[in-house]
Amino acid sequence: MVSILIKIKMNTKRCPYCSEEILMEAKKCKHCGEFLDKKNSTEISSKSILKIVVSIVIIVLIYNLYSAMKTRAEYTRNVVESFEKRSDTYRLPSGKVIDLINVPSEYKYEVKTYLTYKDKRDSWSKKAYEEGYGSDADYQVGIFDGIIEDYETEHPQVLENSYSVRTVSE
Repeated sequence: MVSILIKIKMNTKRCPYCSEEILMEAKKCKHCGEFLDKKNSTEISSKSILKIVVSIVIIVLIYNLYSAMKTRAEYTRNVVESFEKRSDTYRLPSGKVIDLINVPSEYKYEVKTYLTYKDKRDSWSKKAYEEGYGSDADYQVGIFDGIIEDYETEHPQVLENSYSVRTVSE
């Protein structure tokens, strides 16, 4: 009988919840009804979930970095291509296309800006003619006249080069 008790004693452990004797292989305490592997399984699953979340975050960051680098490379390539082409035509806001082939490259930006102001002034001038003197359009024409006059004063090369600009048929 003693040998049976010793065997049973060696094959038992204490429940962490109620401190009663239970078998080593027990998954649920027969006294309090608690599951014994509950804590371990929760820790394992929370660690697994944390690993999955961290992995997803890292993948998203790598993808965003790759996309940003790819977009930057495409932008750089487009900028380089646009400088290589150096188009000699320019579309005004009214839709007219002008040829800037005779304008030196260092003055093309100023000539484009100047011609854009003049084009906008011409469109407001047409509207002012329709609406009559003292209209809002007439006021806008006055504003653009001032801008054009200031621009011609600050950029005299515009007047020298603007005469060579001609409309290109589309």
